[in-house]
Amino acid sequence: MALANQLTLASCNQAIARTAQWSGQEILTADLGDPHFVALGLYKGLAAFHSSTMESSTRKLREALECSTAVTGEFHPMQALTVFDAATQHASHRGSNLYASAFSQPLDLARNYRNAWFCWGAHLVGANALCTAGLNLLEKTLHAELGAAHHSNAAPEHARIYDLGTNASVANTFLQCGRVEAALRVGEFMKRLVMAQSADATDMVLALDTLGKPLQLEQVSSKVAKKLYFLSTANTDQVYWLLGFAIKVFASLHRETGNTEWLVPAQRILIWLNRCPTDFVHNVTSAKIGWGAAEMFKQTGDIAWRDLAIRVTHSIVTTQSPNGIWIRPDFPRWVPQPLLVSMDTSIERMFYLREIPHSLRDGGAALAN
Repeated sequence: MALANQLTLASCNQAIARTAQWSGQEILTADLGDPHFVALGLYKGLAAFHSSTMESSTRKLREALECSTAVTGEFHPMQALTVFDAATQHASHRGSNLYASAFSQPLDLARNYRNAWFCWGAHLVGANALCTAGLNLLEKTLHAELGAAHHSNAAPEHARIYDLGTNASVANTFLQCGRVEAALRVGEFMKRLVMAQSADATDMVLALDTLGKPLQLEQVSSKVAKKLYFLSTANTDQVYWLLGFAIKVFASLHRETGNTEWLVPAQRILIWLNRCPTDFVHNVTSAKIGWGAAEMFKQTGDIAWRDLAIRVTHSIVTTQSPNGIWIRPDFPRWVPQPLLVSMDTSIERMFYLREIPHSLRDGGAALAN
């Protein structure tokens, strides 16, 4: 298999080891009493550290969460982060003020997306009180008719958004934690959202408003939100992780139920992706596409999914910096990338590089050593 020659298990393990060493050192001195830093930079931390057997980092983060207000199920501070706060507090978190300056709503856009990651991680490490509280809160967010989770517990009812990425994260966590009925409800919403738009559509909407109608561009002002909720087959430099996470969930729902109907929306997403500019394979937001594609290959044996997973994963491995992090294009090279951005971007890739080879192997495509 020619593509397999571009990616080896050894290259994945080497990348994992570099990130584990870097993140382990940073966690030793990080101020985990800063709730904004934890919420934005470490929401994948429990899952990522646990999967790489980073016991010290896992324990430190778990203890910080158990001492916080996260026992309510909401893992985020309710007060807004201001640029002044970020610039004057927790100086050890290099560049945090730059992150606050770049994104005006970094917390509110994806609270329940991150809450679900926290719950999944808590489940993996046996932090049952954290996990149960979080799962209960996520179930309460589900819309009675839509069966979907809204984006933020801090948003007033009229401003709630029901987007593909948030619901992929929530459905995944429900599945991982044994709440299958809730996962199926959310999965049905995701399927309807995808299948309501044709395979040959050029502009896709990835979110509904609080009335259950497709979100309109004029309803969001943030540049980040516009990239999250809308996709065009004509544009470069888009956000693709929502699609990758949705693919992962549809594969997991197929595994859980044995029902091939869950493969149909994943295939539609693949058609959209193949009609997008080819930069989607190398885009910094595309790591989840490799994760989801590998899981789809595991479920179906379809080599189109295998090849996509390998292409994306090869890109992940080859774009890692020597110190174990990945640099986002949001920050020019002469500006230090904020620690919380480096942490978020890097530990998730460490996690996916652990997961992807297992899924490929189980689907019959073991990587060479």
